[in-house]
Amino acid sequence: MKSIQVKDIDIYILNAPQLHALWVEDKKRKGVSNEEISSKLEMLGLSFTGVVSSRGSLGHELKALTALALDMKKGGSIIGAYEIKKQGSKSYIIFKGDHKLRNIVKGTRYLASNTKLIALGIGKAGLKASSKAGVLITVIYSVPYRTLEWFVKKDYLINDWAVNVSSDIIKASISACFGYMVASSLVVTSGIVVLPIAAGIVAALFVGESLSYIEDRLKLKGKLIKVLNSYVEESALDEVDRIVNGHSAMKSHQHIRNSAIRVY
Repeated sequence: MKSIQVKDIDIYILNAPQLHALWVEDKKRKGVSNEEISSKLEMLGLSFTGVVSSRGSLGHELKALTALALDMKKGGSIIGAYEIKKQGSKSYIIFKGDHKLRNIVKGTRYLASNTKLIALGIGKAGLKASSKAGVLITVIYSVPYRTLEWFVKKDYLINDWAVNVSSDIIKASISACFGYMVASSLVVTSGIVVLPIAAGIVAALFVGESLSYIEDRLKLKGKLIKVLNSYVEESALDEVDRIVNGHSAMKSHQHIRNSAIRVY
C-alpha cells in the first residue's frame, strides 16, 4: 500500500452468513466440488445450505412458530385452540388451556389488534404483518448476499445483481401472498393456534420452490440478464455514435466556417 501511495481503502465487514457465503464461493472458484465443500463444512459443524437469500423469511417464521408451539404445549396441548369473538366494533381472541403455564401467551383474552399477537402471527392482522415482515427479511438477507456475489464472482455485472435481487423479492412477495391466503382461510375454519401459521409457511415454501423450479427450468434470469446486457450495450454504442457524429458535425461546421473566412 505504501509503494502505490494509497490514501483511501474500502473495508468490508461481513457477518456470519456473508462470511460463510464468501468461503463457499472461494472454494468453488478454486475448483473444489460441492461434496468436498459439504464434507469440510460438516467437519466445522456448518451446513452447505446455510446461506440464505429468498428463503430467509421462512427460517425466521419457522423459529417463531416453534416458540409459539412450545408455549401452547405448556398450556396443555401443542395444538392449543382459540376462538374469535366480536363485541360491538371490537374483535377479541380468546385462548383455551391453562394460561398460567404459558410464558408467551400469558393471558386468555386479547384484542385482535394486540401488538403481541400480531408479532406472533396470530389472527388475520398477525398473519398479514408476518407476511409483510417476511418480504422485508428477504430484502435484508438478499441484498447483502447478492452484493457479496457481485464482489467475488467473475463477470458478475450490475444487471446480474439487479435481476437476482428482484427475483428473490418477487418470489418472496408472491409466496407471502399465497401463504397469507391459505393461512387466513384456516383462521375462520380452524381454531388451532399454530395450524394457520404452519399452513401458511408450507404454502409459501411450496409456491417459492415452484417458482424457483420454473425460473431455473425456463432459464428466465439468464434470458433477462442477456436482454438487459444487450440493451445497455446498444445504448452505449448509440451514445458513442452520437458523440462521434456530434464531433464530426462540429469539425465540419468549423471547416466550413474557416473556409468562409478565407473566401471573405
